[in-house]
Order: sequence, then structure tokens, then C-alpha cells
Amino acid sequence: MAWYEVKLECSGDTWLVRAPAFPELVAFGSDREDARRHGLDVIEEAIAIRISRNEVIPTPIDARPHVGYFVEVPRLSTPSMKTHH
Repeated sequence: MAWYEVKLECSGDTWLVRAPAFPELVAFGSDREDARRHGLDVIEEAIAIRISRNEVIPTPIDARPHVGYFVEVPRLSTPSMKTHH
């Protein structure tokens, strides 16, 4: 499995999620877990778009760190991709 960091921020009744590796992305959720699920969805979509455009995919983290918020992306989502380090 591969991991990408997400940043979660509560704003009233809505949680905002961003992914530092994908600065163009933003997602929302009704609670922290909902925001993480939506964050995963937009990261997987961004990976698919970048693959279709033959663009560089940010290198995922191989092991989940113990501090912060992360979403797990199946390696199937990131096959033989061009990554940057």
C-alpha cells in the first residue's frame, strides 16, 4: 500500500481536506472520517488524470507515519507511474 498525507481543517459543520502532494485538490466532508474518504477519492481521481496525461505523480509514502493524517491508496492506483522524489 501507499500513503499520501492529508491536512484536515474543521470549519463549522464542515471539514476541509487538502493533500500537500496534490496542491490543486480540495475536498469536504461532514466529519473527519467523511473528509478523509473524500480526500482519498480526489487523490485517486488526480492520479488517474495525471496517468492519462502522462504527467508526474507525486511519490507516495510506503509506510504510514504515526503522526498526522494519511489516506491509503492501493498500489494498483499507482502502477508503473512516473514519480518525482
